[in-house]
Amino acid sequence: MESPLEKIIFQKQDAPGLIKMESGLMFYKEKEAMLWLCIEYENRFETFLLLDDQDQPPYRNHLTSGVGRTLEQAREIAINKMEKEVFNKVH
Repeated sequence: MESPLEKIIFQKQDAPGLIKMESGLMFYKEKEAMLWLCIEYENRFETFLLLDDQDQPPYRNHLTSGVGRTLEQAREIAINKMEKEVFNKVH
């Protein structure tokens, strides 16, 4: 079964203006492992964060995204969405 990030990669691999895609693993607040995907286009960045407990307690499976003119803007938007939706933090 494809992960949500794999689906995004296949959907966007031939998108107009695509420069590159990078992905990896990050730790949020040093305890929550999340997969990330960054897509760089000619005029913007898209960042996706995936928190997936893989059918283990507490059974979370959340995907958030952010778009910005810079990588930092896109990353900040995606993190803020994850904090709001999953960790109940309001900015």
